Amino acid sequence: MSAPGFVLAVCGGDEHLRRLDEALSFLLTFSRREVTVVTDPRRNARPIAGARVVDVATPAELDDRAAAIWLKVSLPELLPGASPRCYLDTDVLALSTGVDEVFDAFVPPATF
Repeated sequence: MSAPGFVLAVCGGDEHLRRLDEALSFLLTFSRREVTVVTDPRRNARPIAGARVVDVATPAELDDRAAAIWLKVSLPELLPGASPRCYLDTDVLALSTGVDEVFDAFVPPATF
């Protein structure tokens, strides 16, 4: 099993990417865990930096909002494997080094 990590999913305009930048800034400051961003870069106003990026082509018929939701609900299939992951919305900010303690509460197969 690989180490636990945080996952964010986003795609679209600059407003969404600015929120991602802020969330990543806090998370990377306070966490020692790997952070993965799942995105469709073809929909993004600009490239994403600062985290491991997983490039996923979303269905073309979806608008950006629906594509972001599709990414979120598809995370189990897009990121297979046994390591615990914690999904965070881009409006959730890590405010202390205690953020990594979320993985102490993990109970298989999933904890919410």
